[in-house]
Amino acid sequence: KGFKNHQNLNSGDDDLFISETTTSKNTAFVFEDTSYTLSKPKKSWKDYREQKRRHLTTSVKYKPAVKFVLELISLINYSFYGIIISYLTLNLLPLWVLGSITLILLSQMAVSYAFLKKNKSLDLLPLLFICDIFILIFYPVALLYNYLHSGSLWKNY
Repeated sequence: KGFKNHQNLNSGDDDLFISETTTSKNTAFVFEDTSYTLSKPKKSWKDYREQKRRHLTTSVKYKPAVKFVLELISLINYSFYGIIISYLTLNLLPLWVLGSITLILLSQMAVSYAFLKKNKSLDLLPLLFICDIFILIFYPVALLYNYLHSGSLWKNY
């Protein structure tokens, strides 16, 4: 009866179930060929957009610590790209800033490379930064769309 608390949701019941039942004693990260599942991608932009909008409606039910970490990651990403854009716009790119940006991007590539290689998905590596920026633009737009269509950022399904 693990899903009984979430059976009224259109999406996210799996996330919430895992969040409720996992502890450091019963959970481990495993990166083996047999340790992950593949889901079929959406075939159209509309289906993808609707899926992500549904995901947003579930995020308000996450534990406070999970929400905090997700918001912190978003804040760091927005700050990182905001600093890059600010320096480029002001035509100020000191060597130490350029070096820091390069180091961060190379670190991100190295971690992603290891994960993508393990999962036989290295063809996705060139899309890493495009997807990163896309997500930073997409989610605020999806939240605004939810709000305009339902009067709430998260209540739409």
